[in-house]
Amino acid sequence: MVDAVPILGHPPTTSARLLAMAMALLGERATLGEHMKFSDAELTALLSGERELTWTELDLLTTLLVREQDRMIAQNHDLVELLRLRATRQG
Repeated sequence: MVDAVPILGHPPTTSARLLAMAMALLGERATLGEHMKFSDAELTALLSGERELTWTELDLLTTLLVREQDRMIAQNHDLVELLRLRATRQG
């Protein structure tokens, strides 16, 4: 289950929105913190809009998002192929 973002309403900054998206894709706040090498306090500050990502952090986060989406697309592609095979065998 995804940990709650510690802010009310919509994330206040682009950094916070991207981090919230990454948490939703990864499924855990701790996994994001480990990958980005953020302490819990740093991640909370970013999510609350107290600070923005640096260019280096933004690059790392963007790479993480692209890789995770690529993994999900590949997984979904494999599932669709299995469903197609099953449908052709039954039909």
